[in-house]
Amino acid sequence: MLSGELSVETGGSVDVRYTVENTGEESVELTFRDGGHADCVVLDGDSEVWRWSEGRMFTMAMGHETVAPGDSLAFEFEWTPSTTGEYTVRGELRADEEDCRAERTISVESVE
Repeated sequence: MLSGELSVETGGSVDVRYTVENTGEESVELTFRDGGHADCVVLDGDSEVWRWSEGRMFTMAMGHETVAPGDSLAFEFEWTPSTTGEYTVRGELRADEEDCRAERTISVESVE
């Protein structure tokens, strides 16, 4: 069983760390369709304002990863907002077999 957690630091940019941990008692086998193993999405209400993977190119080779019980995978993202406001930040694992997400509401009080 996988569990996702987000830690977010705001300032001039928004730094996101998305951690996926195997909280179960058995190893979890993950299959990825390309080199983009995770994604980060920023929403303003129901509207998507930023997606880390948008416009990026990934290796087009399937990959596999085993996450042992108690082990975790960590992914880091950086977003530079253009306006202040309340946003929802979501981390998403892009594995075929597992749906693992974590969300957090943030407040952006200043922009660069």
